[in-house]
Amino acid sequence: MSTLGTASPVASPAFGQRLLAAWRDGTLVPDGADGAHSAREAQAVVTGVGESFVAWRLTPAHGERLVVRVPWRPLDDLAQPLGEEIAALGHVDPAVGPRPVAACTDPGRSPIELPYVVTSYVPGRVLAPRRWTSAHLAAHARTLAVLHRPVLPGRGRLLPGTRAEQEEGLVRGPFSILAEVDGAFSWWREHHPEVTGEPLTAGLLDAARAVCAAAEPVAARLDSFTLAHGDLCATNVVWEDDGSGAGPVPRYIDFEWAQADDPARDVAIIGGPVHGGPWYVPMDAEAHEGFLLAYVDAARALAPDRALDVDELRIRRDAWEAYERTAMYLHVSRRAADGDPVHAAALPVLRDGLARRLSGELPDSCGAGGCG
Repeated sequence: MSTLGTASPVASPAFGQRLLAAWRDGTLVPDGADGAHSAREAQAVVTGVGESFVAWRLTPAHGERLVVRVPWRPLDDLAQPLGEEIAALGHVDPAVGPRPVAACTDPGRSPIELPYVVTSYVPGRVLAPRRWTSAHLAAHARTLAVLHRPVLPGRGRLLPGTRAEQEEGLVRGPFSILAEVDGAFSWWREHHPEVTGEPLTAGLLDAARAVCAAAEPVAARLDSFTLAHGDLCATNVVWEDDGSGAGPVPRYIDFEWAQADDPARDVAIIGGPVHGGPWYVPMDAEAHEGFLLAYVDAARALAPDRALDVDELRIRRDAWEAYERTAMYLHVSRRAADGDPVHAAALPVLRDGLARRLSGELPDSCGAGGCG
C-alpha cells in the first residue's frame, strides 16, 4: 500500500471541511493563541503527506497562514509523542523554522476527532535531493549553525513551561550513543525479526554498532548540547529566494524529533555517501567533508568562544550516520515489504550504500549483494 493511500482519509476534502468547521467555531486554535480569529473565513489545502503526518495549510481571509499536522498513523505507532515539539519550537529562531501555536494530544478532546499540532506556516518548496547544489549545501550549513546556537545543559526532550522547567528533564553530563543504538536495534529485533533476521541486515546492524562503539569515548566527552532538529533530511528543508541576491534560503519544518542533542546528529542526517529515496542528498567524499567544514566555519562565526573540535565532530557525525541510515534501512525494508513503491525503489540504493560504507566492519562473506 502507498503512503498516500493509507493517509487518504486524513488528506480528503471531507477532512478539510472538518478542519475548517473547527477553525470557524474557534475550537481548533484557542481564541487569543495567535490573534488569528479576527477573521473566521479560511481555506485549507494539503501541502504534504509524510511518513506519519498529513500537513494542512490553513489560510485565513486575514492574518497569517498556519500549518495543521495531523497523524494518519495510530498514536501508538508514532516514533515520537505528539506535541512534544511545542516546547522545542520556542527556542527556534523565526528565520529558521516555524513558531508554535497550539497542540491537542487527546483525541477525545479534539474538535477534529484526531490529535494535531498547529504551527506558523513556513513558505518554500522541497527540492529533490539530486537538485541540491554546493550553494544549497553551504546555505544549509549556515542555517543549521543558527538553529544550533542555543546551548543547553543536558540532552533530551524539552518540557513545557519556563526555561528552568523546560530543562528539568534533560540528562546532564556525558551521553552514550551506544546505549541509544542498542535500545533502537533491540526494539527492531524484538518487534520485526522478519526484517532484522535477514543475513545482510543482521550484518549491517552489527557493523553499524561497531562504528558507534568506536565513537563512544568521543561521545562521552561531549558535555554541552544544542537544540537539534533530529530529522533534518531533505524533505524537511524548504527553499525560497528572498530576493536579496544571496541565493537559495532554507528553512526547516516538522520538528517532531527536536530536542537538546549532539549537533553532529543533524550534520549527519542530510546526506552523504549513503543516500536513497527523497530523504538524503548524495555527496561524494569531498562534498561530504566540505559540508562539515562549512558548518564548522558558520558555527564558529556565530559563537567564537564555543569549543568545537572538528575531528571529534567528524567522528560523532560518522557514528550518527551509521546508526541513522541503518535504522532508516530497517524502516524502509518494512515499508517496502508492505508494498510502498517509494520505499521499494529506495531500498536497494540505501542497502548498497550502507554495505559499501560499513564494508570495513562487515564479515568477509557480506557485501552489497548479501551475506553467504
